[in-house]
Amino acid sequence: MTGYRYIVVFFLLSMFPCISYAQETVQVITGTYNRTFRYSTGDIIKINAEKARITITGSEKEEIIVTTKLISKARTVEIAKSELSYHQYTIEKNKDVIDIENRIVLPKHVKEFQSVLFVEIQISIPTEMELQVSNNYGNTKIENKNGKTHVNSGFGDIFLVNVGGELKLKSYYGDLKTDGLAGHSVLDLVLTPAEISGASGFINLKSSLGDIVIDNPGRLRALNIESSKSDVTMVYGREQEFRYFLQADFGELVIPQSFGVAPRDEITNRLIWTYGDPDKPEINIKANFGNIILNVE
Repeated sequence: MTGYRYIVVFFLLSMFPCISYAQETVQVITGTYNRTFRYSTGDIIKINAEKARITITGSEKEEIIVTTKLISKARTVEIAKSELSYHQYTIEKNKDVIDIENRIVLPKHVKEFQSVLFVEIQISIPTEMELQVSNNYGNTKIENKNGKTHVNSGFGDIFLVNVGGELKLKSYYGDLKTDGLAGHSVLDLVLTPAEISGASGFINLKSSLGDIVIDNPGRLRALNIESSKSDVTMVYGREQEFRYFLQADFGELVIPQSFGVAPRDEITNRLIWTYGDPDKPEINIKANFGNIILNVE
């Protein structure tokens, strides 16, 4: 019996070996820069960055406050310190333009990065100040902003909260989420699913390979959507009334039964549906290889 017990114990130990994990620490080095500029009517702020987490907030103050953190994460302090210099960050004002730029550049004599590099930029600007943002491989958030706003984003998410005025936005490969969008908005989206909540004003939207959800539109004046290989869903309350022109090529129109049925052209495989009084705000949606869905709550 003793020998049997030894065999069983050995078998159990072989089934459940003792496993140990080596925990590798990460060293973080940060360089922080603060700048403040006095605002004059007509000033413009331009941001050109990569691997940046950008947050821009509108304020009633007549000044521009910029806080920038250049961040390097690596296995050792020495590597983190050394590669922090790979950030090429500049901020300057030339006449009426404030330029902020950050690039991450690998020196020619270095084969590869040994650290994780990114930048955090927090900016407070006057609400009506013109803003131009270009950000690749990073997220951009803008809130409480009017006036002119231009956003160009690649491989990053965009968050807009209470943004009005004149907005022009381009996005390639990311997510777009907005709440309280107002004014005149022109959105050009590729591989960018979008959730647009509580929108008002005028919206022109082009989308390719990214589904669109329009949720609870507020005082929407006009909505024009052209989509390709994307589903478009609009969710709103029964008390809201619109004038619709919906067209789906090689897709489906899903509308409440009380609104009727959209006839299909068997030759072109096209569905067209119009509904509503001419004096109501217009909803024009054209979808190619995608569905249009109306969900009335």
